[in-house]
Amino acid sequence: MYRYLITATLILLLSAGIVYAGCPLMGCGSDKGSASAESAEAMVEPVNTNCPVTGAPVAANTPYTTVYNGEVIGFCCPACLPAFNADPQKYYTNIEKGE
Repeated sequence: MYRYLITATLILLLSAGIVYAGCPLMGCGSDKGSASAESAEAMVEPVNTNCPVTGAPVAANTPYTTVYNGEVIGFCCPACLPAFNADPQKYYTNIEKGE
């Protein structure tokens, strides 16, 4: 029974990975005809280079971002996003723009 449970779990995870990986190819969630890939990347570049929660470096192409006060704020990891959202003003003051 344990062997079948492990096999079923692996099949489910592989299937989910294949569907998720194929999503950009199928245009899932995209607004076709709006902006090019280059301009879309430029629009989501964060204003900060250090995480407002931990102070760790933030990559320019980080997927961990939120918009606050009309600015894209980047984070070093997914755990920092909920911390920021819980008290954004507390962490917003830690942002040094134009670093």
